[in-house]
Amino acid sequence: MNTCLQEQEHKSDGADSRKRVCFVCTGNTCRSPMAAAVLNALGGDRFIATSAGLCASGGQDMSDHAKTALQNAGIPVPLHISRPITERDVEENDRIIGITSSHTMLLLQAYPAYASRIGGMGEDISDPYGGDLETYEKCLSQIIDCIKKRFAL
Repeated sequence: MNTCLQEQEHKSDGADSRKRVCFVCTGNTCRSPMAAAVLNALGGDRFIATSAGLCASGGQDMSDHAKTALQNAGIPVPLHISRPITERDVEENDRIIGITSSHTMLLLQAYPAYASRIGGMGEDISDPYGGDLETYEKCLSQIIDCIKKRFAL
């Protein structure tokens, strides 16, 4: 198994009837936390979304441009600390969504027993890491469009 896919404790309340979705990107500081914020904002009565990264070192805040892009779009900015995806995440979530087809394939390789829970966004979301605010806003727009289609919102 990829050394980036480390085991880490994950909190779950188990009492919520909403579908649990975990979005997964590489470092868990840009795309996946923005996707989780979008689904929580648009589908919060039906879904509860979290995020993780395939190679997240853990403990990093969400990118400043990601936060600003969410704010500019009127989407609440959650408290966020990056973390790596764990088998417990895959067990406890109804859906695990790779931000790109590569993320999805790596998730399927790492967790083949959970293949029925793993899927993609519908199109690859380009990584805005290191880009300017406009790049992040374009990325967020793409995420919003994909989530609306993917989750029929």
